[in-house]
Amino acid sequence: MTQVSDLEYYARRARDEADRADSALDPAVRKAHRQMADTYRRIIESGEVPEPRTRYNLSPMRVD
Repeated sequence: MTQVSDLEYYARRARDEADRADSALDPAVRKAHRQMADTYRRIIESGEVPEPRTRYNLSPMRVD
């Protein structure tokens, strides 16, 4: 994906998570969705798309 389409993706995810938080009945679920929405908003505000997280790059240790 390009940087623009990546940022559009995160904007859509932030909106979706905020919608889920608004419709959640359980306060813990609401809080989790709010935190995810905030995370996506911070990514958008920074303008830097994080590296995709796969099972191969989750760990800070380098494995060759």
